[in-house]
Amino acid sequence: MAAEPRTEESPDTPHRPDAPHIGEIKKLGVAGDTLYEESLQPGVERAQVSPGDQVVTADDEQVGEVRFVRPNCVVVSRGRKADLYVPFDAVLSSREHRVVVNTLATQIDRLGWETPPSR
Repeated sequence: MAAEPRTEESPDTPHRPDAPHIGEIKKLGVAGDTLYEESLQPGVERAQVSPGDQVVTADDEQVGEVRFVRPNCVVVSRGRKADLYVPFDAVLSSREHRVVVNTLATQIDRLGWETPPSR
């Protein structure tokens, strides 16, 4: 039996005020999920991301912390896991020291971001 979809009214749904609401994720076009085919246009400039910023997925799951900002990607430290090299065109937003990437937590390890981009 499939689980009931969580809604904003679900008492067990933790939600940060600055995170996308359930339903907004589809409008944003989250990458890496077969449910949503849309893609999002690049969202931020290099200057909007800083070392120490927290990185979360579009479904508001913690990924890690910005270690470096390179010309073509954001290097994200994940503690004991391999660093991620997130291309700027996969960043939805960056504000108040919080960077949101265009993928779901269940998909982040399938995107090949453990390898630095070639350009």
